[in-house]
Amino acid sequence: MYCQGDYKGVDCSIALPNGGYSTDLMKITDNFYIGFCHGDALTPFKDKKGLVQIEFDCYLPWVLANEPE
Repeated sequence: MYCQGDYKGVDCSIALPNGGYSTDLMKITDNFYIGFCHGDALTPFKDKKGLVQIEFDCYLPWVLANEPE
């Protein structure tokens, strides 16, 4: 089961001249940013109409004593 929706806010996707894209996310705190856009990246659904994609960045402190190999 899934819910289809629509997003009427600002699309966080920014098309780049080289054909890629970037995102312009809204700062919620110093460590958390979020944005919404119309997209279907990595969706398991066959019907891709009306999907809303959530993009976010979350910065967490490094807590391990050693760097990973």
